[in-house]
Amino acid sequence: ARDVPASASSSGRAEPPPVRGRVAEHVVASEADLKARRKESRAAAPAPSPASAARTETPARDGSNDGAAPKTKTTTSLTHKDLGNAAFKTGEYESAIEHYTRSLQEDGETAVAYANRSMSYLKLERWAEAERDASAALKIDVSYLKAHQRRGVARRRLGKFLEATMDYENALLLEPNSKVLREDRAACKSAHEKQANVRVTVARRAVPVIIPTRGDDADAAPAPASVPDERETPPASPRVPEAVRDGRVRETSGRT
Repeated sequence: ARDVPASASSSGRAEPPPVRGRVAEHVVASEADLKARRKESRAAAPAPSPASAARTETPARDGSNDGAAPKTKTTTSLTHKDLGNAAFKTGEYESAIEHYTRSLQEDGETAVAYANRSMSYLKLERWAEAERDASAALKIDVSYLKAHQRRGVARRRLGKFLEATMDYENALLLEPNSKVLREDRAACKSAHEKQANVRVTVARRAVPVIIPTRGDDADAAPAPASVPDERETPPASPRVPEAVRDGRVRETSGRT
C-alpha cells in the first residue's frame, strides 16, 4: 500500500497549509469583538500630516468621488490662497499679492481673490491697482460689500471723491447700519463739495475783467456830462419893469 502523505486526510483530500503566526489573532469570536478591534486599530493609527492632508482630494460638491487622482491645479490654487491669507496676516503684503495672483491664474478668477489682492494693494498704498482689483471683483459679484468699500478707499485716496461717495452709497445699501460707512460717505461728500467750489472759483479767476479808465484808450466812451443839482442853483430873480426901476409907477391903493 502507498504511504498516505501527512497533509492528506483519510478521504484523500489535501489539508490546507497551517496558518503562520498566532492563530488566535485571525479568529473572531463575535461581531462585538470585531468592532472593538477595529476601534483599537483606528486609535493606534498615526494622525495624517498637514502635507498629506493638503494632497488629499477634495470630494465633489454633489458628494460623488470616483476615486480618481486629485487634480494638482485645484490643490495648488487652494494652497496659494491659504498662503496668501497667511502672508497678509503677518504683514508680508508683497508675498500675499504673489500668492493671490497665482491663485487667480491657476484656480480661475474669483471675486474673493481679487478683493483680497485689492486689500493688499491698499496696505502698500498702491491706490490705482487697488481700485482696479476691486472693480474686477465687482464685475464678478456686484453684491460684494468689501469690494465696494475697498474701491471707495482707493478712489478717495486718488481724489475721486464723487466716485468714492457712490461706492459708499452702494455699500450702505448692503449694510445700512454701518457707522463706519456713513462716516466715510460723509467725508467723501464733503471733500467733493469743496473740490467743486474750488474749481468754480478758479474758473472765475481765469476770466479777465477789463475796466477802461480815462486816458487809457482813445476809443473809450466819454464821461457823461455833469448835471447841475437844482437844489444848489440859486433861483433866478424876477424881471423888474424899467418904469418901476425909475420910480415912474407908483403904488396903487387896494381899491380899483
